[in-house]
Amino acid sequence: MQANLRAATTDDTGEACNTGTGSSVSIRGLAETMRDAADTGSEIVHTDARDGDIKESVADISKAREQLGFEPQVSLDEGLERLLSEH
Repeated sequence: MQANLRAATTDDTGEACNTGTGSSVSIRGLAETMRDAADTGSEIVHTDARDGDIKESVADISKAREQLGFEPQVSLDEGLERLLSEH
């Protein structure tokens, strides 16, 4: 939300910026975080990677920091918990 509000009020228009926590998370870690936030106890099924699969992902938020003064305020865990508690 912070990044969207800052983007709406900046003079730097026509630019795309990544936003996120700026921290890396594995696919398994994301699945575990989602399962725990949903409190489902679901089993996570691991299969072999396919060609081109991404093992870890991290948003490069440097442009958002520089142009918008963006700093992550909410962790992935907290964000998912907030999202799920609203529904």
